[in-house]
Amino acid sequence: MLPLAAVSAHAQDASTSRPAPTAPASHAAEYADFVRALQDAFEANDREAVVDMVRLPLRVNGPNGSYIVQRRAYLERHFDQIFDTPTRAAIMAQDPDDIFERDTGGMIGDGQVWFNHRCVAVDCAQMGAVAIYVVNHIAESEEAE
Repeated sequence: MLPLAAVSAHAQDASTSRPAPTAPASHAAEYADFVRALQDAFEANDREAVVDMVRLPLRVNGPNGSYIVQRRAYLERHFDQIFDTPTRAAIMAQDPDDIFERDTGGMIGDGQVWFNHRCVAVDCAQMGAVAIYVVNHIAESEEAE
């Protein structure tokens, strides 16, 4: 067994040789601005502005399975099905200053919409504007739980 002083010295050496882990940077202000702009676009019924705030491919998950929206024309044609009434209600009810945030981005409602920064380059070395990347259609029975 090592003396306590030896363990303490070793622990100090190990802690000074490794950088401390850092928490992911918060994007709270950017995410709040994004949600406000999204709410404004829905309030004005500006579908083009909403579509501009979506990153393709967009994943849409629902009770009957998932699909990927690859093209803007499809998103425009199926806008009301993708952004259905419960999804719009969650967007409009979201407090922009109270966004749940994690390493994968920000969340609206109970997970109805997820958004984060767009990758500008293929390797994501440069990040662009915030955009929606997932829409989850949550069944009414799930919302009640």
